[in-house]
Amino acid sequence: MTVATGPAASAGGRRRNVAASLAGRAWGVLSAYLFLPFYLHFLGVESYGVVGFYAVLLGVMAVADLGLTATLNREMPRLTAAGAGPGELRDTTRTIESVYWMASLALGAAVVAAAPWLAGHWLGARRLPVEELQSAVRLMGLALAFQLPTSLYQGGLLG
Repeated sequence: MTVATGPAASAGGRRRNVAASLAGRAWGVLSAYLFLPFYLHFLGVESYGVVGFYAVLLGVMAVADLGLTATLNREMPRLTAAGAGPGELRDTTRTIESVYWMASLALGAAVVAAAPWLAGHWLGARRLPVEELQSAVRLMGLALAFQLPTSLYQGGLLG
């Protein structure tokens, strides 16, 4: 059995990778439309709207990243290549991490504090009890505050 090597083998592998990537993305987009009727049937329109509200909050929080994840992702390999020691890598990570945690906690606390207004006036649900919506929005704020820093750590690890 012969194994192909060289440019022809790598070109075929790249084509398969690109095709698999495109197929995965197409399935992601298609599944969003295929499963929407099931979501609406099982959750109801208002509950699905609350899920959509959380998705919007995640998007807003991603903008609040302010490029810190990309900065950490870029700085880790740069410092390593420059011969920086573990202390300098740790200090850089801690500096960016502290700013990121403060922003995450502040934004999460703002969502938790605004939960009564968001649930009562902004979401405007008619069938869902306002108390349950307030609890859900508060949990969203807490989840955002602690979920957002994971992207920073992923960026640092990838760097």
